[in-house]
Amino acid sequence: QERHYYAELDSHQKQSVYLSAKKIAVTLFLITVVLLVLHMVVYALQNPLPASVAEPLDGLFNLSRENNFPTYFSAFLLLFSGLFALVIYQYKKSTKAKFRLQWMLLGLVLIFLSLDEAVQIHERLTKFTAPKFTFLDSAFLTFAWVIPYTILFLVVAVYFLKFVLALPNRTRNLFIASGILFIGGALGFEFIESYVVSHNGFNQVYWWLATVEEVMEITGVIVLVYALLDYIKTAGIQLSFKN
Repeated sequence: QERHYYAELDSHQKQSVYLSAKKIAVTLFLITVVLLVLHMVVYALQNPLPASVAEPLDGLFNLSRENNFPTYFSAFLLLFSGLFALVIYQYKKSTKAKFRLQWMLLGLVLIFLSLDEAVQIHERLTKFTAPKFTFLDSAFLTFAWVIPYTILFLVVAVYFLKFVLALPNRTRNLFIASGILFIGGALGFEFIESYVVSHNGFNQVYWWLATVEEVMEITGVIVLVYALLDYIKTAGIQLSFKN
C-alpha cells in the first residue's frame, strides 16, 4: 500500500495535493541512476575526447567532485530531509510529545550536512585538521576531516540511540538502513580511499571506491526521505497553507 503525504490548501474551496512517498523515493532513485550513468560515461570518454571537452564534462557529472549536478542533488536531498524532520518536530512540539527535541536536532543536523555538501566544509576542514593529527601518521587518515567527523558521529549516535529505538518498527528499520548506507559511505569508504590514495594516488581503484561511496550516501538519504514521509503519513501529520 502506497504511503501519501499531502498538504491542504485552504481557500474558498479546499483542495488536497497528494504526494506518494514511494513514488517520490523511486523518482529520486531514478535520478541517482541517471547521474551514475552520466558519471561513468564521462569517465569512459576521458581518453577519446579532447581535454577541452572531457574536463568540463567531468566537472559537471563526476560524483566525487564539487559544485556540480551530483553535489547539488545530494545537498537538495539533505535539505529536504532536514525540513521534513522539522515538520515532524513542529507537530511533536504542539502535542508535547516525547523526543520532540530530537526531531528538531535531527532536522538541524541534516540541514548542516546539506550546507556541508554544498560548500564542502569538511574538505576545507582537512587543511586545518591535518597538522593537528600528524602524530597518528596513518595511511587511513589522508583525508584528515574524517577524524573530527567520526568523533561527532559517535557523539550524535549515542545521543540519538534511545530516540531511534523508540521509533515504530518500520521507521526505526528505515532509519538504521539509511544510517548504515550514509555513514558507511561517508566515513567507512573514506578511510579506505585514504589508504589507496596514500599508497597509489588517485588511481582507478580510488575512482571506483569514490563512486560506490557517493552512491551509498545518496541512497542512504533517499531511504531517509522515504522514512520521514512514511512517518508523516502514519502519524497523520498534515500541513495547511492559508492565503
